[in-house]
Amino acid sequence: MGFWLFGEYQDAAGAWAELARWPAHAPIDNGFARREISLPAGAMHADLRVRFRPVDAAPWGAWLIDDLSIARFDGIEIDPRSDAWVEDFEAGATSPAWSVIAGSPDESASTSGQRSHRLSAGDILETGPVRLQAYAPGPIEVSARARATEPGARLLLEERSIFGGWIERASVTPPPAADFADVSFDLSPLSLSNFARVRFRGEGGSVLIDDVRIGIPRPGECVADVDRSGALDIFDVILFIDLWSAGDPQADLDSDGAHTIFDVLALLAIFDEGCPAPP
Repeated sequence: MGFWLFGEYQDAAGAWAELARWPAHAPIDNGFARREISLPAGAMHADLRVRFRPVDAAPWGAWLIDDLSIARFDGIEIDPRSDAWVEDFEAGATSPAWSVIAGSPDESASTSGQRSHRLSAGDILETGPVRLQAYAPGPIEVSARARATEPGARLLLEERSIFGGWIERASVTPPPAADFADVSFDLSPLSLSNFARVRFRGEGGSVLIDDVRIGIPRPGECVADVDRSGALDIFDVILFIDLWSAGDPQADLDSDGAHTIFDVLALLAIFDEGCPAPP
């Protein structure tokens, strides 16, 4: 039998309906996991009630619940069928899209306008919660462009885990004063089911960030073209295996947080299908 916690809401007629269910993690006592969900339209009435109950629990089993809140969503909403969220920093980084804002606007260089955002070593730029308005037909990609202003400066892209910690998913160390470099990763499905949060962190020096984008990959992008040569060939496979062996986040194609044979199979499937023609 499983060990589940059910969340339920009461509709306007007084009937209880399932809101979400969560399995116990192993080991059981491994800390609190953060869960965030959207209330459906049927829960929106004057006598809103929510309850939690364990299901299939052993006699000794118990769930601990803490820091429960019900509030208006304040963050980034994306319809993955038609749009993406884009930040070009022309108006500066502002809430609620950004919940933690360090660094400063910069007018020395930009990829698409007059401004970018400067992160010095240790500065953090963190998004608010990210919610999908509909089922995503494919992966949800986080991408940005970065330019170093001094040698050794890096931009780190991190994703918040359900246990509250931060996991590095991608990084870039662009040459100083060179063109902006692209960096990206796909949000994990578990993260998306709990309102994803992403942060960008400067390390080793000052770096400029611009054109942050969260949404389905742009038309014409192809993850199988690993070396970005515009053609699929054996060099893509060799480079991917090198990244996969080194545990590079770019090689985690199924976004499960691990580098397994399934990532290699995913690459070969895309490789066999071929990249879409440029628009």
